[in-house]
Amino acid sequence: MPEQSEVFEKCLEINEDRSAAYGDVWRNYGAVSNLLSAARKVDRLMETWWDGLINGTAPGIHKDALDDAYDAINYLAFFIRNATDGNFTGERPERPDANVVEIRDGYERRMRLVDLLDTAKDV
Repeated sequence: MPEQSEVFEKCLEINEDRSAAYGDVWRNYGAVSNLLSAARKVDRLMETWWDGLINGTAPGIHKDALDDAYDAINYLAFFIRNATDGNFTGERPERPDANVVEIRDGYERRMRLVDLLDTAKDV
């Protein structure tokens, strides 16, 4: 059985790996979202374990369940950090309207191209 410090060390390793890939994106979502994400992870664990107990089968510890448990701990740490900083709803950066226009224009161009290709097939 791992010591509690080993569990937290594993959580820190996961956090470092994901922070290297995604940065501090958890700040963008705020404490409320972090708490809901932790609850979702715990809910998955409850389903796995509770269903096993009700059905009379001992739930096994598998990688996905452990990943959910580590993620729940990390989301709760993010919750504590954001709540302590007063960041309840997130620090999402404003996205310029140009991105929306570019995406819409790109979509419309693709749709016109699809229409042209469909028309060409009919000829």
